[in-house]
Amino acid sequence: MIQRLIFSLFISGLVFIISCSKKDEVKPIIITASDFSASIDENPTNGQVIGKVQASASDNSTLTYTLSSQNVSGAISIDGNTGEITVADVAAFDFEINTSIIGKVKIVANEMTEKEINVQITIKDVVETVITANDFSVSIDENPAKGDEIGTVQASIDNNAALTYVLNNQSVAGAMAIDANTGKLKVADAAAFDFETNTRITADYTASEGTQTATGNIVITIKDVAETVITTNDFSVSINENPANGDLIGTVQASTNDNSTLTYALNNQSISGAMAIDANTGKLSVADAAAFDFETNPRITASYTASVGTTTATGNITITIQDVASELRVGENGLIAHYTFDNTLADAMGNFPNMVFEGSSIFNPTAELDRKGGSNKAYGLSNMTKYIKLVNQDALVDSDKTFTIAIWVYPQGGRQVLQPVIYKEFDYELQVSPGIFINPRTYFSSVQHGTPSDTDAWGTVATARQLRPAPRLQRWSHIALVCENNKVRLYVNGVEVDVQDNTAPSFKNSGKDIYIGAILDASGALSNKYAGRVDDFRYYKQALTVAQIQALANDK
Repeated sequence: MIQRLIFSLFISGLVFIISCSKKDEVKPIIITASDFSASIDENPTNGQVIGKVQASASDNSTLTYTLSSQNVSGAISIDGNTGEITVADVAAFDFEINTSIIGKVKIVANEMTEKEINVQITIKDVVETVITANDFSVSIDENPAKGDEIGTVQASIDNNAALTYVLNNQSVAGAMAIDANTGKLKVADAAAFDFETNTRITADYTASEGTQTATGNIVITIKDVAETVITTNDFSVSINENPANGDLIGTVQASTNDNSTLTYALNNQSISGAMAIDANTGKLSVADAAAFDFETNPRITASYTASVGTTTATGNITITIQDVASELRVGENGLIAHYTFDNTLADAMGNFPNMVFEGSSIFNPTAELDRKGGSNKAYGLSNMTKYIKLVNQDALVDSDKTFTIAIWVYPQGGRQVLQPVIYKEFDYELQVSPGIFINPRTYFSSVQHGTPSDTDAWGTVATARQLRPAPRLQRWSHIALVCENNKVRLYVNGVEVDVQDNTAPSFKNSGKDIYIGAILDASGALSNKYAGRVDDFRYYKQALTVAQIQALANDK
């Protein structure tokens, strides 16, 4: 009985186990996928889609994809989620290297079931265009102009497509430019084409169509050219004031070593528009007559350029404008110049330019008391290092030898035996020697004619006579020199002290300066400077009478 019960229990348990096993049984996942094959033209682009693996799971679970092998490493890649295959290395897709890419893809479902399929990608040959680029070389003369054409590079393509050109690797950066459409080479930087700087310029160029390119070399040989040398001369001339527009001033002088034709241009005129120059001949003419007024502009300067092509040279131009005497203002008794020295070097008549101080740079003449006790009404030349000059005024010389010179002097001694008061080389001079000896005495040299070797009207200085009354030291004295009818009269303080015949030729109008307080020696150097004060210099274009001279002397 017990054995039967045990057997029944065993049979019941076995049935239960069998029943449970059938209830928990799981169906296997089946992956359905076909081998992948595709064809693609050679030379694709990276990332280009080749195709997609077709696969599915029996339970529609998510699939993942990996490349398990490929005959050209890295040629393709696959999207792990979608199975899309793309180009990873375009170099592998060159028909001349690989006609196909093969590999395997592993497909996995639920990380449990997997399947491997074959991949075969056939690479199709494509007929490629071929570009031929020829080297370019040429020799050109130095110093071309910017934009000048050098030549055209030669390149061709077998399908006759349009090419695009680019310059690369110029040995002198920016020297050339290339037309992207035609291949024409031009000068971009003319300075680079100087034989003395660069005898050769090199570069290369690319001719391209799409992704196809070819490269050619460029060699430019620069030839030396015998260059033109221009020589210019400075131009200077003196002309009378108040010319007419168009009047010829002169011609600038310039030349070349190879007789090239020059072109002229004016520059930097000190008075804008005063002159004009003929571009072909270099002739200077008056362009603005109003600029040639002595009272306004005693000098006009400019420069000019003479040029051949890009070669130029420069010269200076100086036009000195001369005063015209006929325009002088004439005052009472023929007075044309009156320098009062009332703390000014200006001509009170307005006919002549200001006098100037010259001599030692460490001493300036002082404005001092005049004969009337007026402060700052006379100039002191006390230490014999400074003098007063009036530049080149031939109007202060009469060719008919009729004039009067008058000046106040206040001698203050000095080392020289003779001290000059007024001096105009080749025309006239006055000298005084007070206080040198025990007794004051005066020597006079009067009007001088011709050359320095000519005899003075009163003889040479060495043989001049003592004359009285004489200017005294530390006193104001009036001196007047009157020239008329071949007679020269000398007055001191209104008294005629001497008269001599003046039979020498007419004055030379020497063009020399007038000095007050200095004289030129035989070598032309300034010497024998005056020590003292000077006041009220006058020049008359007529011979004053005794009464008129006395009136001047009494004005104290």
